[in-house]
Amino acid sequence: MRILNPFQLSPLVALINIKTLGKREDAVIASIGCVVVNVVESNIVDEYYIRCQTELQAHRTTDKICHHFWQQQRMTNPASWQELFAPSIPRRPLKGALEDLSHFISQQFPTNSIIQLMGNNAEFDNAILTQAYEQAGLTAPIFKYENQSLATMSWLSKMIFGYDPNNILPFIGTKHHALHDAQHQAKVLLAIMDKLFMCTADHLEADIA
Repeated sequence: MRILNPFQLSPLVALINIKTLGKREDAVIASIGCVVVNVVESNIVDEYYIRCQTELQAHRTTDKICHHFWQQQRMTNPASWQELFAPSIPRRPLKGALEDLSHFISQQFPTNSIIQLMGNNAEFDNAILTQAYEQAGLTAPIFKYENQSLATMSWLSKMIFGYDPNNILPFIGTKHHALHDAQHQAKVLLAIMDKLFMCTADHLEADIA
């Protein structure tokens, strides 16, 4: 795998989307979607999805706003509601889901590269995941400086190119489904990176570690 020296960067980014029952950092996590992309080759490398057992997250919180939102989805978007609440669908304990996510991410990235984790909004997805890892006594797959935000990338794209792929690219799948939302985020990031790479001729000139 190509490492972009001297920054210990690979061309890989892990896009994260989580569905929760609250807005705080200690919110109950209901599902996790992750899509790894190669921004140089402009393709999706692999993806991960898991549903979590919400009733066993006794030390995590819910709120009325999220409860109302999911009740609305039950009527208007039942497929997304069922992913979180249908009793017939198997779900993993949160600690096991986090361990599986870490294993998935570690298998994708070269051992000597920095893992870049990009949430739709880093202050939501990444912050909640980080707190969940800490609460479970696990090591999170990212550290402080690899905490990326798609919202920031989208803002830059609008400012530099006048281009908002989030509202141009068709959404495929079920909205408010963690994996389908992560897949859409991946397409948005790749579209932005394609435009950025068109503006420079030397983005592939880094040495291979």
